[in-house]
Amino acid sequence: MQAITNITNDPNQQFKFQLPDGTVAFLTLRYVQNQSGWFYDFVYGSFSVYGRRIVCSPNMLREFRRIIPQIGIAVFTTDGNLMYEPLYLDDFASGRCVLNILNAADVTFVETVLITGI
Repeated sequence: MQAITNITNDPNQQFKFQLPDGTVAFLTLRYVQNQSGWFYDFVYGSFSVYGRRIVCSPNMLREFRRIIPQIGIAVFTTDGNLMYEPLYLDDFASGRCVLNILNAADVTFVETVLITGI
């Protein structure tokens, strides 16, 4: 799991990640003030998803796990309140919310332990 610690208060940000197998993924974050929330675009090889709202989740890309089992995105709050998603421009910069890029082992852990409870 790779924590993205350099998210700032800038409402438009882009990140590039290299996975252990050498492939590259791109993540764009946008804060939309009139929606009071963060949204993301994600591109990995021929797979792409655009304009999705960032929510607290052990893997926001879970619905695509059969297409891209080697990568995921986890978002958590550090204040322990799992009911709230990132609502404010400074939620990541202040550390109240944390965004992590999951590798294949992390995605498997989420599926087997957190989701199915095995």
